[in-house]
Amino acid sequence: MERKRVEDLMLPLSEYPNLQYDKSLRDALVVFTESKQACREYRNIIVLNERDEPVGIFSIKDLLKAMMPNFLFSERSPYQGYLEEDSTLSLLWQEAFEDISKVRLNKRLKELTPPVNYTVSPKDPIAKAVYYMVKDNRDVILVVESGKVIGVLRLFDVFREMVDWVLQ
Repeated sequence: MERKRVEDLMLPLSEYPNLQYDKSLRDALVVFTESKQACREYRNIIVLNERDEPVGIFSIKDLLKAMMPNFLFSERSPYQGYLEEDSTLSLLWQEAFEDISKVRLNKRLKELTPPVNYTVSPKDPIAKAVYYMVKDNRDVILVVESGKVIGVLRLFDVFREMVDWVLQ
């Protein structure tokens, strides 16, 4: 790509959905739903602390994982033997989904939001941002300038730019 920088593709923080970290999964679900209805479908929410500082990025995938019962993610005892795959356990969750979901929707984002592991500056090359997003398995990365978060770079916007450049 023609030496694009993060600042060329980032969205200002004010244009990206966010929630305070003491809000619930139910609140996050509402934000995801409202963004879709506004034709601006976001897959991530910036989670803010009491000083309105971003402390994490909460994704739709994080929301779905938070709705699943703990037994689907528990560590196996070495005495249980080897099972290649436990997808059959998910059928138990399906049966109780409605009841489990109603309880779990009250969980707080501060308990569930993964921390921010990487950030980039506006002057960084796009390739650095992509590297961090892929390494951290995230669709967005926070853009920081002088210690303050000023924006968000989305993987989809980078992909769209790359496709335009390759196909021209």
